[in-house]
Amino acid sequence: MKKIESKEQSERFRQTARELEADETGEAFERAFGKIVPPKTPKPTKEPEPKTKKTRK
Repeated sequence: MKKIESKEQSERFRQTARELEADETGEAFERAFGKIVPPKTPKPTKEPEPKTKKTRK
């Protein structure tokens, strides 16, 4: 693809996006995504159990 064709295609894409009132910031996507996927809840952190030395029998 030639550079000129690439620029023309890019401009057509932008124009189509404007006509469709596409959100360039991603805010609409985040709102829709938030409705579908529940927010992550942090898992409670446990204190690491102290390591004990194993005794030989």
